[in-house]
Amino acid sequence: MTIDATLTAIPEFVISLQKNDKQYSVLIIEDKHLNNIHPSNEYGEPQIAAEIIACGDENIRKALQVIDNMFIFVIRVVFTYVTFYHTRINKEYWQELTVGCPQRQSITIIRYPGDNSNPINGFDLSTPNGRQSVIDALCKLREFIIS
Repeated sequence: MTIDATLTAIPEFVISLQKNDKQYSVLIIEDKHLNNIHPSNEYGEPQIAAEIIACGDENIRKALQVIDNMFIFVIRVVFTYVTFYHTRINKEYWQELTVGCPQRQSITIIRYPGDNSNPINGFDLSTPNGRQSVIDALCKLREFIIS
């Protein structure tokens, strides 16, 4: 049995920076309600992947060319929990995507902290250690982009 499914995404809040031959984007995804995220929807991570692809596609449309080094970061806030994601998407992936679902190229999305998809394993903003971890991660993100 084949199931046809469509996943749509419209990134709501994106910060973008073009620097030399690199494109950096930071997506902010929030959900005030922890009960919207559960194992049956894979904790919303397929939606995050779709928003990453949508963000990259929008970057290409605005640049009017395929960008070779595209770095996309996601800051996801669910209730009081913060999780970070990042990926690098190369030109070959975008070229293959224009003709259908890529068969040879792929992207890897890294989650931090990486224990598992459940958002309650993210950094908890309600604790001092959680807040410090979020600040540290944001500083590392800034350093990566400006280096």
